[in-house]
Amino acid sequence: MTKTIEYSGANHKVSPATIELLISERNKGKSLRQVGQMFGRSGERVRKLLAREEAANIAALLKLSARADPVLAKIWDDERDAAYDRI
Repeated sequence: MTKTIEYSGANHKVSPATIELLISERNKGKSLRQVGQMFGRSGERVRKLLAREEAANIAALLKLSARADPVLAKIWDDERDAAYDRI
């Protein structure tokens, strides 16, 4: 059974629900090729979609900064903690 990849908005971004389905199928142990066949796409296309999602998640984590959280700023500016940065 082929599932469809849903797009959200005019910019043709893949919907978050579809990304969750792709991740779910991969977590079940299915190969990129198998997931691609389920959605009528190539395994390479599925890989690119998942890689883009991972990059977006990493970018969101990097936005967490000392400016955004004063408690983290105090911890990160600690001289004892800076010793670990030099290792």
